[in-house]
Parts: sequence; C-alpha cells; structure tokens
Amino acid sequence: MFRSIRSRLAAVFVLLSALIIGLAVLGIAIVIRITELPYKLTVMIGYATIVFAIVISVGDFLARSLTSSIRRLRDAAQAVGRGDLNTRIVVVSRDEVGQLAMSFNKMAADLKGLLEREKALTQKALQGAQEEKERAEELDTAYSDLEEKQKRLERFFRVTVDREMEMIKLKMEINTLAGQLGQPRRYEVPDKVSAAGGTLRLKMEDGA
Repeated sequence: MFRSIRSRLAAVFVLLSALIIGLAVLGIAIVIRITELPYKLTVMIGYATIVFAIVISVGDFLARSLTSSIRRLRDAAQAVGRGDLNTRIVVVSRDEVGQLAMSFNKMAADLKGLLEREKALTQKALQGAQEEKERAEELDTAYSDLEEKQKRLERFFRVTVDREMEMIKLKMEINTLAGQLGQPRRYEVPDKVSAAGGTLRLKMEDGA
C-alpha cells in the first residue's frame, strides 16, 4: 500500500545523492578550470550538471506533491472534526494517498448518513411523544366536557323533578280542598305519586 510513498522517499534519497554528486562535479569543474583539462571532460561535466538540475527539479516536485496531499488530508480531517460533514477531498492520483483520500470521503459520507438517520429517528420519536401528549390532552378535555354535561343534566333533572313534585303537591291540595267543600276531585293523581306527594308534604311540614 505504501509503495508510492517508498518510491517518493527513494526519489528524495536520489535528490540528496544527486546533490552530493553535484557538489563533487562542481569540485571537479573547479579542478578542471585550474588544471585546464581537455574539452571532452568539460562537456561531460556540463551534462552531469544538467542531469543534476533535472534530478533536483523532479525531487522537489515529488516532495511538494506529497506535502500538498498530506496537507489536504489534514485540513479535511480538521473540517470534519469541526462538524462540517460535507467536506470532501479531490482525488488527483491513484496511489496510496489517493486511496486514503477516497477512504476519507467514504468515511465522511457514511458518518453524515448515520447522523442524518439518527436525527430522523430522534425527530420521529419527538413527534410521537408530541402526538401522545396531544391525544392525552384531547381525552382530558373530552372527559371534562362529559363531566360538565353530566352535572348539567343532573341539575336539569333535579329542577324538573322539583317542579313536577310542586305541581303534584298543588293538585293534591286542590283535591283536598275540593273534598272539604263536598266537591269531586279536580285532578287525578296516581296512588304512588300521591303517596310520594304526601311524603314530600310531610317532609316539608316537618321542615317548617
């Protein structure tokens, strides 16, 4: 997996080697200048200097590329650590650094999906709890309304019964007065109701 990094490290090693070689060539050039060696040897030293410059350029490019890739990975990891799960790394190579970038992108996407699912489940649970609370409040309201209607019905029934008993009492008194005057009964009152009326009258008289 780390083959490309090893190759880049090898390139850096080559760069250092080339630097040493270049210094040696430079020393040789100085010697040639002083001792006035033949032209061919001077040309060879020139070629060696060009190769040395090329090696330096390639090594510097590889080192900068590796450093830039690592810096992008670091910045992306810090962004995700701050909560920015939309952060992605642009994959520019297929080496192990590129594979690491793809793995990082997949990890960030999976983490974002996991958090979104957890958020949806939490929202659903909160919504269910709110619905349960609303249903409980509706039941409490319905029970209170039913209890109030029952109380009203009891009051209405009590008032109606009281009025009916007053009417029966009045009829019974009229019938009693008519009997004392030797007249027939004016109203027909059932025996059970009469007894109830008599009981009511007795209770009222006792209360008086």
